Amino acid sequence: MVLLSFVLAIVVAAGGYVGYVAIRHARPVTLPAPTGRYAVGRTTFDWTDSTRTDPLAPQAGNPRELSVWLWYPAPPDTTGQRAPYTPGPWSGLHFPGLVGLAETNFGAVRNHAFDRAPVAPGQFPVVVLEPGLGFAVPQYTTIAEDLASHGYLVAGVTPTYSANLTVLHDVVVHASPAGNSKPGPANPPALRTAPTRPPPTPC
Repeated sequence: MVLLSFVLAIVVAAGGYVGYVAIRHARPVTLPAPTGRYAVGRTTFDWTDSTRTDPLAPQAGNPRELSVWLWYPAPPDTTGQRAPYTPGPWSGLHFPGLVGLAETNFGAVRNHAFDRAPVAPGQFPVVVLEPGLGFAVPQYTTIAEDLASHGYLVAGVTPTYSANLTVLHDVVVHASPAGNSKPGPANPPALRTAPTRPPPTPC
């Protein structure tokens, strides 16, 4: 009898977890809104440096390739289509296994950048955002959008073969053995500013 009660409790708990996961997976999530006076535009590029090979590539001789996302100030009255949080194969950024089952579907995540919006007039300082510890640039969307809304051009660079996942030319690229270094103090997320000009007055 005790065993039967225990089995029933496990079944009820498992059913409750599955229901919770299903609800959470489909529930829309809106990221925090940018706090600056500019609207935010976003575009993406796949850049290839044919003059250098990538030492972290699993095969020797591969050219250096980077996925670069740009968030930038757009005119305050900008309207249009929002850029998707994780377009196409970038949806593979979900955590693997049971942990990933409880994550919100990335298609239900609402961010605030407009897809390829016009650039606001003026000159803007550049921020280079390079994640560490296996993370990719889309996972820093809220930070990038807020910086852009305050008048910064944010160049987000996902480190190829070091990030757990990046996408180049619509093809998923995973970390290589050479690039899969262990997390630690030597590999924190990097947020560096380029000294181009004094930043604009905060809004």
